[in-house]
Amino acid sequence: MQEVMTREFGVGWRDMFSEFEDVPMAAASIGQVHTGRMKDGRAVAVKIQYPGIADSIDSDLNNLSLLLTASRLLPKGLYLDKTIAVARTELEWECDYLREAECICKFGELLEGDPDYTVPKVIAEASGKNVITMERMWGIPIGKRSREFTQDVRDWIGTQILRLCLRELKDFKYMQTDPNWTNFLYNPKTKKVHLHFLGVNSSSSCWTLEHQEDSLRNSSTTTSQFSKLPQI
Repeated sequence: MQEVMTREFGVGWRDMFSEFEDVPMAAASIGQVHTGRMKDGRAVAVKIQYPGIADSIDSDLNNLSLLLTASRLLPKGLYLDKTIAVARTELEWECDYLREAECICKFGELLEGDPDYTVPKVIAEASGKNVITMERMWGIPIGKRSREFTQDVRDWIGTQILRLCLRELKDFKYMQTDPNWTNFLYNPKTKKVHLHFLGVNSSSSCWTLEHQEDSLRNSSTTTSQFSKLPQI
């Protein structure tokens, strides 16, 4: 944590905060989440990427490609280079916290004024390539404690999430593609769903409609390739 924060903001990085909790409150897929408070009093969540994780992912993919090619385990007609290339791109996105911050800001703009959703604001001066700081959201994780809700509340949450998904496809043409339920909090006081994007394994991958169409075409091509393989 200290290494990454110093590299991003210099040795005086703690001066940005009035409070900063050194012990992480949660683990993300490639980092950990700390709580803190800015000088102006705003409570924040700070996601910090593990040092060297991007380089290790790239190395692991290269080793995987070498292993699968040498072992000849892959069925004939499956193009490993394309599969690895797609995996490399998506993992690079997951490691790019600047891109993730842009996605969060974009969703904040798209959902501004929505009566049922809240998106936290990114604190730009305390964010960087390997760190995202944003307003801390308060609520009940939908995926972990949904049984505590009444049936009416569960129905309402399900309706709002489906409505958001359809709006992403039809109106926004921009989609948050990490389905992890810990990215959704329900606040019973405000009766709103908070999209905090800081759940465990959160990549906050955002695709434009063009990305989705490309993915569907690639999926169709792959299915066609498998259909040509001999039956066993």
